[in-house]
Amino acid sequence: MMFFMSGLKAISDYVVKFRLTSDLLINTIYIKTSLL
Repeated sequence: MMFFMSGLKAISDYVVKFRLTSDLLINTIYIKTSLL
């Protein structure tokens, strides 16, 4: 049970980091395209 919970937390941490990175990428791409 504890292993499952720690695995769940690691997955959610990874998802949060992935979403932050993709948000940054989308923002930079959007800014570059709007500047063109």
